Amino acid sequence: NDILLEKRLKQEEVKRITAEKDRDKGAEILRALLQSMAKFFNSGFNEETVQDVLNLIGAIADVSRVYIFRLHKVDNEEVLSQISEWVAEGIEKQIDNEELKGVPIYSDEFRGWSEKMIDHQNVIGFTSDFTEPVRTILLEQNIKSLLAIPIFVKNSWWGFIGFDDCVVYRNWTDAEINALEMLAYILGGAIYRTEVEEEMTKMNASLEERVWYRTKELEQEVIERTIAESLLRDSEEKYRHI
Repeated sequence: NDILLEKRLKQEEVKRITAEKDRDKGAEILRALLQSMAKFFNSGFNEETVQDVLNLIGAIADVSRVYIFRLHKVDNEEVLSQISEWVAEGIEKQIDNEELKGVPIYSDEFRGWSEKMIDHQNVIGFTSDFTEPVRTILLEQNIKSLLAIPIFVKNSWWGFIGFDDCVVYRNWTDAEINALEMLAYILGGAIYRTEVEEEMTKMNASLEERVWYRTKELEQEVIERTIAESLLRDSEEKYRHI
């Protein structure tokens, strides 16, 4: 009985330590999220700020890769392309991998992912959990486990942010998933704000251009009216002298 009790106490201690580590990791990621929000608020969503955020989150989340895929169109077909990436030391980059650019969302590689993400679901698991041809693609990148979270901009699927572990078969904790889902939400908000600001800038530029042209038109009208009035006065003056 004493041996069983000691074993049970050790198991409980391991659980407690693991729970504390998970809690601390989640708290670290949340602090990084606050920094990310501040960065996007101050500088907007652009290549530099995105890279800074990926660098920050990648190191704190203790993953091998963090990357963003964006949805766009090529010849009227919706495709996904990797646009940003952070990798840990010793991990091979994939940002120049042509197989990860312009992939149709309903191709054999991405169909299952796309259907899940459109439905606001994450893609998560060990490489061995995935079917072909996805499994081979992941193995070629030395991925052991991954988590991919959809990014939505004003209720429209924009793309996703992904996290690879190439070192261990990782079981993502609820705290990690919740925190990283918040990052995807922050990214969606930053993208929307930047799009609105860009649209406002275009509208202001268009308005300024219309005002400039209208001002020139009014100036020309004034000049033409002044010339007409001058000619009229000259005619009247000549008429009086007749």
